[in-house]
Amino acid sequence: NDIPIVSITVDHKEASFDDTNEPKVGGKAILQHHKYNMDFDVRVVKRRRYPFEQTPNVYEFSNKRDELVDRTEEQKKWTSD
Repeated sequence: NDIPIVSITVDHKEASFDDTNEPKVGGKAILQHHKYNMDFDVRVVKRRRYPFEQTPNVYEFSNKRDELVDRTEEQKKWTSD
């Protein structure tokens, strides 16, 4: 049972998160691909914030298994949130 590796980048408005439920790096989600009728368990692997601009935050979701060191380094960037 092969599961393809997926990665998708979405902005805050496109993903329709409310401000009280903003995803954090490492957070889990389910990505539904309607064209292929598949669901994927994914995690937030990156987040770009624009706190002083009108630009919405951007999130990258993926089911690719990163090395623990890579994930830890990415989380360190956002521990002050």
